Amino acid sequence: MTKIVDGNRIAEEVEKQLETGIKPLLGIILVGDRKTSEVFVEKKVEACERNGYRSRVKTFPEDVEQEALKEAIEDWNRDTEVNGILVQLPLPKHIEENQLFKNLKPAKDVDGLTPENLGKILRGCEDVVPAAVSAIIEIIEQKGIRIETEDVVIINNSSLIGKPLSMALTNRGATVSLCHKKTENLEKYTQDADMIITATGEPGLIEDEMLSENALVIDASYGFIDGSLVSDTKDLEEDVDLTPVPGGVGPVTVAKTLENLVKCYRKQV
Repeated sequence: MTKIVDGNRIAEEVEKQLETGIKPLLGIILVGDRKTSEVFVEKKVEACERNGYRSRVKTFPEDVEQEALKEAIEDWNRDTEVNGILVQLPLPKHIEENQLFKNLKPAKDVDGLTPENLGKILRGCEDVVPAAVSAIIEIIEQKGIRIETEDVVIINNSSLIGKPLSMALTNRGATVSLCHKKTENLEKYTQDADMIITATGEPGLIEDEMLSENALVIDASYGFIDGSLVSDTKDLEEDVDLTPVPGGVGPVTVAKTLENLVKCYRKQV
């Protein structure tokens, strides 16, 4: 029988450890009208309010030009009141993400996506890492799992989750296979894995026959199709531990975003 991992409880534990008596300010850039992005931004703003922190949101239309986003980032780079900057992903296809993040001051990079902060993970020096990555690590550690003994399959090769997560887990001694939703014979990788971490937005990608007994399945996918919430896993009956959607990785990611905000704040005081 599938056992559900309570991400809301883990998020509460992370928020209890947040520094109090300070009022860091998080600047969020939101592009377009994607429901997933809007929900995540709302959750981050609510979490800031709940913990006595501050936030600002700049919204832009889907057809915004690259230069306008660059100027918004540079404006907040110069603003000493803004302690952390977050660009909500995904961005429209015409925006060059790598170029955009080069404009973000590393000390204010709340999501750890500047070349400098991503490079630190590769060197085993984890400072500010993407919040989704540290959320997944937190969930694994809360389960009491010795990461160095694990065979892990990641089904996502993005710079936000898959690539930095593979580095973070490798830093901890795990054996990692980095896949994606178009990987052929995906079950060849997953059937013997101790842990499967998936974030593709492909509804029902992971099925029972792809899993080994007692595996940990972390579903970091989160999206809407025709107004309904979807995830990579659906109706699993295998004897595994599973993070649900919603209520799994999402709330822990929000809590870790605030943790990163505090780290950025401390670099500036």
